[in-house]
Amino acid sequence: MTGSRTAPPPSQQWATLNRVQQELLLATYVLDQAAEAHERDAWSDGRRRRPAEEWRWHRFGYVDAGPGAPPGKVRAALDATTRRSRRLLTAPAELADLGLVDQRLEEVPQGSERWWQPQVRLLSLRMTTRGRRVARTSGVDDRNAGRPPRGLVSQWLWEVIVELWRAGPGGVPADTRWSAWQYLEGRKTGPLIERVALTAQTASRWKYAVAGAPGWALNDAGRDHYRRHFATYARVYPAVRAPDPTGRLTWPGEVDKHLSALGSVAWSLRQRLDDVIARREELQRDGARHEAPRCPTDQTPPVSAEAAHREVLRAAADALDADHWRQRTALLAEHEPVLRALVRTSAARHAAAAIAAICACIAGHEPTSAVIAAEPLPLDHDGRPADLPVLTTGLPGIDAELATRRAAALAASPPAAQRRGRGRRQPPATPSLEPAAVELSVYAAHLADLVAGGQLQRLLLRTDQQTDAAAPTTA
Repeated sequence: MTGSRTAPPPSQQWATLNRVQQELLLATYVLDQAAEAHERDAWSDGRRRRPAEEWRWHRFGYVDAGPGAPPGKVRAALDATTRRSRRLLTAPAELADLGLVDQRLEEVPQGSERWWQPQVRLLSLRMTTRGRRVARTSGVDDRNAGRPPRGLVSQWLWEVIVELWRAGPGGVPADTRWSAWQYLEGRKTGPLIERVALTAQTASRWKYAVAGAPGWALNDAGRDHYRRHFATYARVYPAVRAPDPTGRLTWPGEVDKHLSALGSVAWSLRQRLDDVIARREELQRDGARHEAPRCPTDQTPPVSAEAAHREVLRAAADALDADHWRQRTALLAEHEPVLRALVRTSAARHAAAAIAAICACIAGHEPTSAVIAAEPLPLDHDGRPADLPVLTTGLPGIDAELATRRAAALAASPPAAQRRGRGRRQPPATPSLEPAAVELSVYAAHLADLVAGGQLQRLLLRTDQQTDAAAPTTA
């Protein structure tokens, strides 16, 4: 194990790991943090907290087992490419040698499983303190809630305080969130809320509330707490949409509405294109019987006048169906290229507006005018964007995810065909009709979700060097 004095900085050590080692370390870290959060809520859920020795270990899987051995939680959390990699067999031992994880091998008693072998062992992994530090440098926690400094409240209570701030002096009904009122009123440093009578305007916003009913509102200390610690709370809990009392972090709702409308239009046009192509393919399957309708002169002479009349009516109906088929086929053939162009243009416009919102947020500019005035991105003959700007926020995890999605939008390769297993036959996957437009829309939707409600503004506070900043970690 590498000693703390000779170990390189966490960010440098993360960069020296290969892809399989990084994926394994992150998968173990995510499971470790989820288990820690579960144990942290034990008392509130009516459970007893267990020793860390019991829940810190996570099963990787069976080693030296026969075919068909079930994977552990760690191995199951990896993607298919990493699970098939030969480097995964040695990655746990390599991470243990670097002091990033501890590993434990347990004997497996003989059972009825076909994969059991005399030498089979159950491998479990446990994150070390050094391993958590190295994993965090990857930015895995960039969008997660952090641990608040001493004296500040949890995310759930912060959401309650934000609701009370929005309600103002009118208050919030007292018949909900009993534990929250009890905590906010009984704080050691003094209460943050006070009892009030609901006003008529406040009662109208609640389903069963009436004017004059008991309620809670922020007192002077609560409002001062909100103003003084808003920046820290916004940095620690970026997912909570809290209004900035200073007005500096105000995100215009018009931007979110505009991006949502562009995304809805792009999705609706793709659905219409899919429907048009499906109908055209259905008509093509029925085209054989419409290409050469039956003619009564080619048939055996009828034996009666009534049979001849029926034959004439049948031939007329076939001719009418064939004419209708030709008209529908021509109409769909005429509409399909128009819809394809609209699908590409809508995706390009959505992506351009989302990129403008991200750039304005990073630069600290007002985004409304830039988003509304954004022109569609230029596309090539296949519908792929000619280029996409590289977006950098300064948060490693978010920047890595943006780079991955940007590369997918530029490549826009069709989905890979599904491999056929030995079991029940799977239906063939339907390829995307406009893969470039679909990937570009997915990229734009991710950008729009990142800036929605000013989330990116609050995340960017984590890049500021302030003395009261809380580290964006959960351990």
